[in-house]
Amino acid sequence: MKRIPVRQRVLGGVLLVAAAYWAVDSFTGGAPTPAQAGPGLTSAGTAQWQDITELIDRLSRTDHSSVVEELDQLQRDLFQPTVMFAAAFASPETALAQQQTASAEGDRATAAAFADHHQLTGVVLGGVPLAVIDGHLLPLNSDLDGFTLVEVWRESVVLAEIGTDRRVTLKLYQGPGIR
Repeated sequence: MKRIPVRQRVLGGVLLVAAAYWAVDSFTGGAPTPAQAGPGLTSAGTAQWQDITELIDRLSRTDHSSVVEELDQLQRDLFQPTVMFAAAFASPETALAQQQTASAEGDRATAAAFADHHQLTGVVLGGVPLAVIDGHLLPLNSDLDGFTLVEVWRESVVLAEIGTDRRVTLKLYQGPGIR
């Protein structure tokens, strides 16, 4: 005869005790008394439907903006090096090639023009820092017009131009009536 492993015997015993407790509770009428039921329950132990309906209405409101489009932008390749890391370990030939490529693209915005054309309207600090620039939610290391978001602070963000040492700081936009 094959022995049942200890783990299965313990789980079977726990299941047997739970079934016995349920059976005893069912046969003895183990429903809570009105004092135990609390303010949200009636004497029969059922919830008051008005409270549940209010809760469902509050939780299912649709007066919020959709963030489906921004969720795709939150994904990034974890194995792609950041701008600062790539610059620290790049060979001189690679850096020279990147500078030549950057100078060949004359239509790329300069740091001052970039700051004039883009507006920072919000930041989210935490485990995954985010910036709201021109109405788009951008995580760290995301690209925007040839610049990469490298730092997110409480009232500003820092973007670095790809392939150069040029950095741009965008200050948080304080709209009219906002203090």
